[in-house]
Amino acid sequence: MPMAKALDIAVTPWGILAGGVLSGKYKTPKDRPTGARYSKDEAWAAAVVTERSVRIAESVSQVSKGIGRTASQVALAWVRQQPFGVIVPILGAKTVAQLADNLGSLDVTLGPDQLAMLDAVSKVDLGFPHDFLVQARSYIFGKTYPLIDNHRS
Repeated sequence: MPMAKALDIAVTPWGILAGGVLSGKYKTPKDRPTGARYSKDEAWAAAVVTERSVRIAESVSQVSKGIGRTASQVALAWVRQQPFGVIVPILGAKTVAQLADNLGSLDVTLGPDQLAMLDAVSKVDLGFPHDFLVQARSYIFGKTYPLIDNHRS
């Protein structure tokens, strides 16, 4: 994403609603609503409908209730408002009603607090070696590394 921004390249992400997870249709990882994308495919459901994705969906739903919009509209607006340049989400609506709802996201602007909340709940754990390098940094530079970082900005 930073490269796309630096080179002024548009990004066209797909699967924005995670097969309906961010629309709020799955309340738990074991949920399999009739007719939902992952109602019969256990392998895909296990990979996509996780504790983390359901927790993110709960936050999306909380924001949507606060602003009187659907969860799908909030999720799509959240992606469109990312600070990485031009983002044009590919919609995966199966019905005309879903398409109309998704297009309603064009009229949604999330505030800084809402964006921060959604960013925080969806933050990716970078794991090893990132975590190790952050720890090692304090051993290498002692307590001087915040000064080094401040000097660069």
